[in-house]
Parts: sequence; C-alpha cells; structure tokens
Amino acid sequence: MGFYEKCSIMDEMPLAYCVIELVFDEDGHGVDFIFRYCNKEMAVVEGVPVEEC
Repeated sequence: MGFYEKCSIMDEMPLAYCVIELVFDEDGHGVDFIFRYCNKEMAVVEGVPVEEC
C-alpha cells in the first residue's frame, strides 16, 4: 500500500489534514507549494473542492 492510499483513512477525519510538496528555486528558497493530498475538512479550510486540492 502506497503513501497516498494510506492517506485515504483520513478522508473522513473531522480535522483538516494535507500533504504538500514544497517547490524551491535555484537558490534553495521555498517559492511555492503543491497540495498532493487533502481531506474534506482541509478543502473546507481552503475553500476549494477536494478534487482541486
């Protein structure tokens, strides 16, 4: 079972949870982030559908 499949147990959790990937520039500074997983509560916090997280 992969990491993201394990995250699925958190889909119905009543707490906001997400996994993000940090994007760095050539100098090593964090410049952006990408949602790799978010549960339903995190989608509410972010104000976007789960499919867009």
